[in-house]
Amino acid sequence: MNRFFLVILLAMHSGYAGRVDRILALPNQSIVSDLKRDPMGNLFLAGYGPSSIAGHGMDAFVTKLSSDGKVLFSTAFGGTQDETLNAVSLAPDGSTVVVGQTSSLDFPVTSDAAQRQGAPIATGFFARLNASGKVVYASYLNSNVPASIPFNPRDVELDSAGAVYITGHGAFTSTAGTLPGAPNTPSGDHLFILKLDATGKLV
Repeated sequence: MNRFFLVILLAMHSGYAGRVDRILALPNQSIVSDLKRDPMGNLFLAGYGPSSIAGHGMDAFVTKLSSDGKVLFSTAFGGTQDETLNAVSLAPDGSTVVVGQTSSLDFPVTSDAAQRQGAPIATGFFARLNASGKVVYASYLNSNVPASIPFNPRDVELDSAGAVYITGHGAFTSTAGTLPGAPNTPSGDHLFILKLDATGKLV
């Protein structure tokens, strides 16, 4: 079986800079889009790869590794079409937030999702995983105009109050009081920054 190998350097602090301490094998065609480390030295890998469900496309995944390379959890999620997970950010309580893009009209949103319906074209998603790796919140993240181009969240960060900041590109109309920019039209691909509160709702 062909496999994609990701080399993780885990012991740079040991004085043996450049020594390969662990090699993690992921399924063929898997992509790691983002990598973060928490204060305990645990690594969080975020990306997408082939679904384990027959007939499905690519699923998003988040994998947590201990400082010595053990898999603490690995969570995959998605609908019947393709998901691409683009970025992950870590919260002080050990939870994670992720953003990406989905082509699935059956993306598995949670019951409290701010946006429960997808779009006819590829659109965004936002999800939160608890410290054990369980998806506790998931929502579509759609353009706020009838767009003819995909909506693509590319990065995410958290502030000390738990608010979520998401950047990316797509058609989007700015909210009142924000700085003016290029005219946003359904066919225009513009950079955006969104702010969500701790519950995932647009501020």
